[in-house]
Amino acid sequence: MLKKIRVLFILYLLFTLLAAAWKGSRLWGVSSWLSFSFTGGVILALLALIFLHPRAADKIRSLIPPRAGFRKWLSRGIIALSVTAMWMLRAQHDFWGERRLIAAAVERGVFFRPGAPLSTLLHGFLFKLLNTAFLWNAEAVSSLLSVISGLGFILAAATLPAFIPEESEDRGLFLLSSLYLAVNGYLVIFFGAGGNAPVAASLSALFILSALAYLAGQVSLLPPTLLFFLSLFSHLSALYLLPGYLYLLISSILRAPKKYAPRLSLLMLVILSLALERVVAGFCGGLGTASYLWYALTAAADSWLKGGAGDNILWALNELLIIGPVSLAALFFLFSRRESSVREETFLRLLAASGIILILLGAKRVEGGLRWDIFAAAGPALSVFSLWMIRRRIPVPAQARYVLTLLTVLGFFHFLPLLSTGYSVTAGEERLLVLPLESGRNEKILALEATALENPDRAYTWLEKGLEKNPEDHQAWYLIGLIDMQRDEFLDAITHFGRALKRNPENVNYRMNLVEAFIANRWYEEAAHQLEILIQSYPDQAEYWTRLGYARNHGRMFLPAIAAYEKALSLDPRNKQYVLNLTSAILNRGSELQGEGKIEEAKEYYHRSFALTPDNFTGLNNLATIEMEAENWSAADSILERAKRFFPLEPKVYFNLGLVKEKLGLNREAYQLLKKSAELNPLVPSPSDHLERIQKKLEEEKER
Repeated sequence: MLKKIRVLFILYLLFTLLAAAWKGSRLWGVSSWLSFSFTGGVILALLALIFLHPRAADKIRSLIPPRAGFRKWLSRGIIALSVTAMWMLRAQHDFWGERRLIAAAVERGVFFRPGAPLSTLLHGFLFKLLNTAFLWNAEAVSSLLSVISGLGFILAAATLPAFIPEESEDRGLFLLSSLYLAVNGYLVIFFGAGGNAPVAASLSALFILSALAYLAGQVSLLPPTLLFFLSLFSHLSALYLLPGYLYLLISSILRAPKKYAPRLSLLMLVILSLALERVVAGFCGGLGTASYLWYALTAAADSWLKGGAGDNILWALNELLIIGPVSLAALFFLFSRRESSVREETFLRLLAASGIILILLGAKRVEGGLRWDIFAAAGPALSVFSLWMIRRRIPVPAQARYVLTLLTVLGFFHFLPLLSTGYSVTAGEERLLVLPLESGRNEKILALEATALENPDRAYTWLEKGLEKNPEDHQAWYLIGLIDMQRDEFLDAITHFGRALKRNPENVNYRMNLVEAFIANRWYEEAAHQLEILIQSYPDQAEYWTRLGYARNHGRMFLPAIAAYEKALSLDPRNKQYVLNLTSAILNRGSELQGEGKIEEAKEYYHRSFALTPDNFTGLNNLATIEMEAENWSAADSILERAKRFFPLEPKVYFNLGLVKEKLGLNREAYQLLKKSAELNPLVPSPSDHLERIQKKLEEEKER
């Protein structure tokens, strides 16, 4: 076995450097030294070869404090890790993680996501707390939660070796085992990466710890049950824990003298799961966790069947490599000859096998590795299983130290460049650009990141570069159009939205944004045409009808606008804005008829507007104007008095009403109304000439 571990050590170093040297290598899981420092990687690889000598393990052991000083060593390590992780929160960079998705959901007020309800709830709670107290944004809160989760992971790593029975009391071996678990098992995800996966990974490690404690007879089945529930509903990728939990449950039923304990645990799990399912379904529009899980499983199976076996295996291999060299050690032990085993080994073997199966089935579903942290929850199972097998299969302490030293060194070698590319935006960009994704995908991801960082110029540049490689990328054309809209470059936006829509004519967002670009450019007929196409497929969407009414109304197509607004109002009768929209189109039609001299028809439209909005100023004022032009002064007076009651601060009402009062011979009232108009708005309209005329009339009346 020692010889095989040496071979694994050398091959891992070799393939890591080869993948880094080969730009665009399909082994992107171990190619991050290219973006960090290829020269540094070569130097560290050469230094790592020193550990091939067996005495190196003894040198390492001499640096580790005795078990009595373990607590001090552990506390210092946790402090150092915490400070480092908090420092890295400043990076605000994670091209391939969930941070942006979760942060955006939390800022929109999302309480539950069906695939990760509990961790999303925790994100939302912390966001409200820290945003209120310290104005933290959702991304920083998400990263902080990943750091907190990392502390739980480290505590589990420091405790788990105690549950691996051994004949030797070698203190150095115990601490080296803790270090082995801490460095491996996807440690990099806890350095501010964010998202829901760090929470699930930490809880998975704690579940394994509680399960081993249960198998050792130190706790009941209730703690593993509760931690299994928390792990699974923190992120559904923790589903791989199910075979292990079922093994615990069946083992408890078969072995426990009192059968109520496993039944109580199972009952608690069922009740909690059903309750959470109801809550999540209520918040997520009927989509519960169970239905989401079924969708994810069927989609993963479908992608596996449609994809080539070679590609699927390659994706899965890269996902395993991202977890670390511990995953290869777990594979080695899974396929090695099985000896007589105890319950703990069977439990860990089940977890490791189901974790690898999960990765194999779902690897292609994680967008070509750009969300590889989804499988972080499987990391603890692979690392604990491989540690168990090393300690059980290699009973000689010196040899066990040697193997653990090699794999720990590999863990550090794997961890450092990933940490760098996760922190440095420049290194992250370089790494992303060499990933073997579909043409133009790399640049589009960088554009999305630049957009999130509110740098539209940089986003535009990346999108243009991506479209040079793949001009058929409809999403890239759409994203460029959005930037054009931000810049008020509406003609360019029309062009780019049109290209996106041509390549994906069924996309509603593309068509609606094209509509908005037409409207912004005042091409109302074109906007109406696009909305008419959209309404053919979605005739019951009130928002499309009201937008069609807007385009027609502003394009002076008033009768069709009225029809569109009426349809929108019929679909949503309680919407007050729709009532105002319809009133606007009716008034515009009335004004159009009034301008054409069709006075009686115009009146009908004005009176129709009053039935919808009794206090609309335009209708009252226009109707009063008609009566004034016809010299129907009494009718005009009645209308304007009504308008004055509704609009006591509108100067135009007082001006017109003053003129009408003058015609009715009420000069004193006319004078006061015109004076009030001037006080409300001394510039528009100016009643000074009228005031002088009426004042003369009042003086003449006094003389009489």
